[in-house]
Amino acid sequence: MSKLCYLLTDVAATEKAVTELRALNITDEQLHVIANDKVELSDLPTAAIDEESDVLPAAARGTVLGGATGVLAGVAAAVFPPAGLTLGGGALLLGALGGASVGTLAGTLIGVSVPNSQLQDYQERIDNGDILLLIDVEDDMDGSVQQLMSGFSHEVIDFGEKDTIPPIA
Repeated sequence: MSKLCYLLTDVAATEKAVTELRALNITDEQLHVIANDKVELSDLPTAAIDEESDVLPAAARGTVLGGATGVLAGVAAAVFPPAGLTLGGGALLLGALGGASVGTLAGTLIGVSVPNSQLQDYQERIDNGDILLLIDVEDDMDGSVQQLMSGFSHEVIDFGEKDTIPPIA
């Protein structure tokens, strides 16, 4: 599966493109429209939070960093047990799980408020009123969708292909 990105100039062009994509059996769950707050999107399928923000990679980073911190805390608790308690591997396990849980929560909360790093190329155009249409397509439909969207060449400003999930780095 790939994600195709098209930057269109107005709502009418976007509505026409979405209508034609639906005729190709592209569902609303596969279509994501991103625009600035001043653009009225009417009945167009808006992007989910994971499309507009860096929530998924931030949660992954939080899990890794929190888990690593938890393991270190577990090692410290096992090596220097508090009040003479004997803590074995359980301290490592609890530290890793607790750290990963807290890290995932913290990463998710931070990631929700950070714009999707993959949209940086388009952000200035979106701020100026253009509309970004993201389309999740199966590999066998890729050519059909690109061919359909090429019919919008006078309205399509930019084209790119992005990863399905934004990279962690």
